[in-house]
Amino acid sequence: MREFSEQEQSNIINKYTAEIAKIIKEKKIMANIDVVKLNRLIQTNLSTCFMHLQTFPKFKGIHEGRDVVLVASGVTGDKYYPMKDVIHVGVNRSFQIGNYRIPMDYIFIQDYSGKTKEYIDDLDNYRPGKCQKFYGLTTEWSYEPERTIPESHAIKAKALRYRTDWAKIDGFEPQFTYDISTQPLGCFGSIVFPALQFILWTHPKRIYLVGCDCTTSGYSYDKNDKNFLLPDRVIAAYKKLKDFANKYYPDIQIISINPIGLKGIFKDINI
Repeated sequence: MREFSEQEQSNIINKYTAEIAKIIKEKKIMANIDVVKLNRLIQTNLSTCFMHLQTFPKFKGIHEGRDVVLVASGVTGDKYYPMKDVIHVGVNRSFQIGNYRIPMDYIFIQDYSGKTKEYIDDLDNYRPGKCQKFYGLTTEWSYEPERTIPESHAIKAKALRYRTDWAKIDGFEPQFTYDISTQPLGCFGSIVFPALQFILWTHPKRIYLVGCDCTTSGYSYDKNDKNFLLPDRVIAAYKKLKDFANKYYPDIQIISINPIGLKGIFKDINI
C-alpha cells in the first residue's frame, strides 16, 4: 500500500472539505448546521483515514487461529495468571497487575485525564520492542482537550496512533467499525471497545475477557479506589459488540473469565 506524503494528505483533505462545503451551500442546507464544527469533523475523519492506513493494515488477520486475552483493570483481573501460547492485549494500567506478571503484547490507552499521568511514563518504557502500544485520540478538537495524550509520549513509547468516533454532536451515537484501517474506532465510553475492534481485526480463534467487570467496585491494582465506569451503558455496548462480532466474525468465540456484569452475555468461565 502506497504511503501518502503529508502534502498529498493535506491536498486531499482540503479538496473534499471544499467540495462538501460547496454542496451544502448549493443545496441550501445551512439551517441548523454548525458549519465550523461540520468542517472540522470532515477534516478529522479524512485525517483519521490516513492515520489508520499507517496504523492498522499490517495487523489484519495476524493472529489467525490464535487465542487472545483482553486484560482490563477490573478487580477480577487480579485472579488471572497468564495462559500459555496466547496473545495478551492490555488496556490502561492493566500491565501493572500482579507486579507486571502478565506479559502484554499490545496495550491501548486513549485518555490522558484522571490517573493516566501516574503511570504513563512507566508504560512508555514497558517491554520495548516486545509490546506494541496504541495511544488513541478521542476529543482533541471537540471538547475536553486535556484528555489528549501528548505526542511526546507517543514518540517516546513508539506508539501507534488511532482515533475514536467519540464526538460532542447532537444526535451522535458511536458505532463499531469493521474497517478500522480507514474509519475511527467505536468508543462507547470505554477503552476496551477500541481494543476489541482491533482484536477482531486480527482474527483470532478465541477472545478471553479478563478484568472486564463492568462494576464500580474498584480496580485490580487498588480495590478501594472507586471505578467511575457507567456499568449500564458499558454492558449495553458489550451486547452490541456481541451482535457486531456475530455478523462480521461468526467464527470467533468470545469467553468471559470470572464475569460479573457480563455474566450470561458471552460464554462464561470461572477460575
